[in-house]
Amino acid sequence: MNNGGQSYSSVEQKQIAFLSHTIRPWVAKLEDAFSTLLPDFAFLSFNTDDLLRGDYATRIEGYAKMLQNGVFSANEVRRKENMQPIDGGDVVRVPLANVNISAASLTENETKVAMAQKLIGLGFVPEDVLTVLGLPKIAHTGLPTVQLQNPTTIPDGSYETGA
Repeated sequence: MNNGGQSYSSVEQKQIAFLSHTIRPWVAKLEDAFSTLLPDFAFLSFNTDDLLRGDYATRIEGYAKMLQNGVFSANEVRRKENMQPIDGGDVVRVPLANVNISAASLTENETKVAMAQKLIGLGFVPEDVLTVLGLPKIAHTGLPTVQLQNPTTIPDGSYETGA
């Protein structure tokens, strides 16, 4: 029977309530007080994550999601679990494909291509733009752009014929 007190469905819920209503208000006051003593843009922050670690299975599930979404690196997870870092473990991985970000330079290439289109549209020499942006050169058919001609019209001599 609950004699007017709060009941909790788990020890974890009880820990969260204790941290939120007992420890956190005092920690916030300490952080504010010490931060005023520090130089501009510096602040003090206590990490209370260990108080809410939860059970092992829940932590591992959370870490897996953070790794898959590119939020944590393997070494950040290992640090939180008091484990030694591993070689190459500081690389954040890309969501979905879960590969090294530098290996999946899709966003970087898309940005470069968009920039090249704008520069070429402004009249810069295409070969120079591609070289400066580190993009590969591409072959051109010799046809004027469809913006300048009817796409169904092909000028004589534009393509070599086998005859």
